Amino acid sequence: MTSETPGPDDVTPAATDAAATDADERLERATARAKRVKYLSLLGLVVLSALSLLAWTQTWFSAQLSQTQNSPVVGIIEVSGEVAAPALSALALAGLALTAALAIAGVLFRYILAVLNILLGVCISLSAFLALQDGVRASEPAVTQVTGIAGHESVRTIVSSAIPTAWPIVTLILGIGFVLVGALVLATARRWPSSSKRYRTVAVNTADAATDGASTADGPSADLGSREPGSHGHSAAAASSTGAPVSTDGTTPEAPAAADGTPRMDPVDSWDELTRGDDPTR
Repeated sequence: MTSETPGPDDVTPAATDAAATDADERLERATARAKRVKYLSLLGLVVLSALSLLAWTQTWFSAQLSQTQNSPVVGIIEVSGEVAAPALSALALAGLALTAALAIAGVLFRYILAVLNILLGVCISLSAFLALQDGVRASEPAVTQVTGIAGHESVRTIVSSAIPTAWPIVTLILGIGFVLVGALVLATARRWPSSSKRYRTVAVNTADAATDGASTADGPSADLGSREPGSHGHSAAAASSTGAPVSTDGTTPEAPAAADGTPRMDPVDSWDELTRGDDPTR
């Protein structure tokens, strides 16, 4: 026996509905994954920016001062991130602003902001790396403030050691985290769901509006047209002052038309008190 491949006509409606349902489910799962990636990326940027601000306020180095002729001060000076990496606060605030912009940006601006996010992470890591490379130079402003000795060479003569804490290393890792999140945004920016709009523009169908306007305009006109006076100033449906019906040519049974076709007025309508003085209704 040979098996025959079902043709297009052999596909049942149930199979078509099942395929459509599977496609819808796959689309929903892809949309849900893209939404999770978006929210996790934004949450990660907020956390990284907050931790960078926190690291900026912590102690980065402990500078040990040695007694010399120029500086009789001996002790340990704690150097914070505000001194060792002064640009870190601005970079952390830039990360928060970038997160807010990324939440409402379109596809094109997502790519641009992702690249800026990577550069931001590089700058944060670079500031921490430079501070770790030369702790004495990073501690120089704090030493100068305590001892009054300025100049890089002079400060080196009175600082015996600058021991780093864990916060410069943490900041270096935070910068790498910014780079990774930026790369994730760069890879998934096209699949992110668009931001919701509170207000949407309502499109007005001009053809329907014109039809409605025409019907509104034709209604009163048609009613008025049925009430327009005839050639002799009388309405076809109007009654005379005596209650007699009036024909379309303006004549009444009491006042038939003349031989030449001119309509004759009934006695009540043709009465003139000023010229005749007789009231036919009396």
